[in-house]
Amino acid sequence: ITNPNLTVVSPDTSLLEAVRTMIENDVNFLVIVDKGEIIGGISKRDIVNFYGKHVKGIRKVEDITRTNAFKVNRLHSIRHVVKLMETNDIDFILVTSSDNKIEGAISKSAIPFIPMEDAKGEIKTKR
Repeated sequence: ITNPNLTVVSPDTSLLEAVRTMIENDVNFLVIVDKGEIIGGISKRDIVNFYGKHVKGIRKVEDITRTNAFKVNRLHSIRHVVKLMETNDIDFILVTSSDNKIEGAISKSAIPFIPMEDAKGEIKTKR
């Protein structure tokens, strides 16, 4: 499961450039290297936490809100959810009841921890 293709930046890379690099390379973290020596790493979560604590922005949530949020009924299969996420390059999907009330959400990061369905659409168990 080790990915040998790391995205590397130097310690003097600006946060803006780090974010751009993560987006361009579709990665969740960067390795920080200075003169061939590994200094450490930075993740998307690190940047979000820093921004939340230290940056006094003028932007509002509405400036970046996706108004075309994807929704699935709570009875849809995980396979359907994964396909929607992959096809539309989205990180989460809202889950609704039959009367279209929001019951929760499924994030892309939660998918690996859900038992996957087999070819018949049944969830495999260890029984």
